[in-house]
Amino acid sequence: MEIVYMNGATEYEPIDEQAMAIGFFDGVHRGHQALLRAAQQQAKTNGHTFAVMTFSPHPDEVIRGLKDKKYITPLAEKVRVMKKFGVERMYIVQFDWDFASLSPEQFVERYVVQLKTKHAVIGFDYHYGKKASGNADTLQASGLQYGFGVSVIRKKTDGAAEKISSTLVRQLIADGRIERVTNLLGRPFEMVATIAPQQLHTYSMNVDPSYTVPATGMYEVVMQQGRRMTIGRVMSDGVQMTLRTEELSDWSGATRITFIRTVTEYSNVQAQALAQ
Repeated sequence: MEIVYMNGATEYEPIDEQAMAIGFFDGVHRGHQALLRAAQQQAKTNGHTFAVMTFSPHPDEVIRGLKDKKYITPLAEKVRVMKKFGVERMYIVQFDWDFASLSPEQFVERYVVQLKTKHAVIGFDYHYGKKASGNADTLQASGLQYGFGVSVIRKKTDGAAEKISSTLVRQLIADGRIERVTNLLGRPFEMVATIAPQQLHTYSMNVDPSYTVPATGMYEVVMQQGRRMTIGRVMSDGVQMTLRTEELSDWSGATRITFIRTVTEYSNVQAQALAQ
């Protein structure tokens, strides 16, 4: 997968035409996956490159000044997931005040037309341009003007009429509802942690602080380093996490942690006591 980092000074012109899904894609949940499938199908049908455009950091960090924004998939993890979904080119656009100040027309000209996009795929509630004044209607109008197609993907729900959204998934993780998170993501929730032995069968977990941490409780997980894999349990107090496994006692370093299910929920005091 080709990765293209862009900011206001970047001069990049692909050699081929593309079908591109546009969005922030935190979590790459089932709603996002509908966009990816649509863009991939357009690319396959028309012989174009399957591309995705995302942004970093989250607009809330710039527009609202939120410096402790939590994510389901921090950028490195999002890149990994996109590659698994078959994305051939991924644009990572720096979201700053200059970018936020672009008019909808400027955004389309620079980040859609100049990148040889022949088909753009967005969600029904996607907004772009200064003060989020661009939407599905304006993008479709621009498509008619510049000669690119636009697909607008309708709202995806979880069967209970509730929109599948990154906000919902983050809240469910924070509430410790891991099984429902798995359902909405279409795969288990994962994070990468640097682990170090603490006591027998117990490890400290150092994770990217931008990850959304599960609620206070105990979670069954799979821990993996390359082909090495075993079952463990994570104890969380909602902020810090500790890992336990009875099978091995010599793990350390970067480890992929896959959350399988919530074993039980604890108070903060109970979780801290179990971690000791």
